[in-house]
Amino acid sequence: MKFNRFAAVFATVSAAALPALAMASTGSAAPEYTIQDLGVVAPFQYSQAFGISTSGNYVVGRSLFLDPNTTGSYWPTSVYSTSSSSMQGMPGLAGHPYDWGYGINNAGVAVGISAVGTSGNGALPTMWSNGTTTQLNLPVGQTIGHAMAINNNGIAVGSVGYDVSEVGAIYNTVSGNTLTISALSSDGSYVQRATAISDNGIIVGAGVSAGNTSDALVYNMNTNTMVTLATPAANANIGSIAFGISANGQYVVGSTGYDSFLWSASTGVLIGQMPANSSSASLSGVNDSGWAVGTAGGLYSNPFLFENGSSYLMNDIITNGAGWNFTTTTSASAMGIADNGSIVGTAQYDGVEHMYLATLVSAVPEPASCALMVAAC
Repeated sequence: MKFNRFAAVFATVSAAALPALAMASTGSAAPEYTIQDLGVVAPFQYSQAFGISTSGNYVVGRSLFLDPNTTGSYWPTSVYSTSSSSMQGMPGLAGHPYDWGYGINNAGVAVGISAVGTSGNGALPTMWSNGTTTQLNLPVGQTIGHAMAINNNGIAVGSVGYDVSEVGAIYNTVSGNTLTISALSSDGSYVQRATAISDNGIIVGAGVSAGNTSDALVYNMNTNTMVTLATPAANANIGSIAFGISANGQYVVGSTGYDSFLWSASTGVLIGQMPANSSSASLSGVNDSGWAVGTAGGLYSNPFLFENGSSYLMNDIITNGAGWNFTTTTSASAMGIADNGSIVGTAQYDGVEHMYLATLVSAVPEPASCALMVAAC
């Protein structure tokens, strides 16, 4: 599928085509950030961040591994609020004590999974809202599900089923309805797991082609239209996966072969500049201004920011990094970026893995506004 066909899908989400956005730029100087340790939910030792709301007001992840002096075994979803400067631990579903909080919206509603074991087995799609844990509805006959992201209209996406039977799903947390995504692209690809959703109903994810290769897929829930994002792959046998989409639906990020990519409605696909000392890279989150974050791999993990065509290692743009280790660990990551430029992920702080929030020192440009369309499911 060519780029112009993909752009046409975006043009159908409202009566008029969405306005194209230029890549944000800070000129020749690298952005500068300050970093904050978000800590853990007591009495746990470690924490990981997986997502941030588009407003930057909430961070979601999990705390794990209890202090040796405590008893019991569970991993609570952990939500940090910037307004209260506090982290709240929320339990999983009954009989499913191991949680992964993956996505959160501006209302502080988080989604993820509650699992039976530490490997994620027996996963159920879960929502955490106002201190309450709720299982999202599964279609009849399904016993396994994942919720990976939620938009500001309360529509969550993920999957149902397991292994070769897994298929993308839409969880409407307002109506309680759950639909599987059955649409195919023109080359016969289907979404195996939806990974992100924009506020105007554009869903991206990991797909499987008729030839059993991986495809980055984009689905418009308003028109039931599926397309394959044609990204050049360094290795055709690896394929591509889409991991994130901006809230305004104008940018898509992911990995293709061993490289990261950013798709823009105005420019098409841009292959990310891989950070130094890296042999692979993937972008996981992008904001309305086209700023994206991800993690590159090599001997160690290398979290980075991709902005205006340039890649910056997180370690190089943080101005108060004393005690933080981004360079000699395999657990560091950059997972999400808010519209105000705030970045979340995991890094070692005084030798222990903790969630962090990195705040941009100067303001980012305001993105162009776009119409939102809410579709029932």
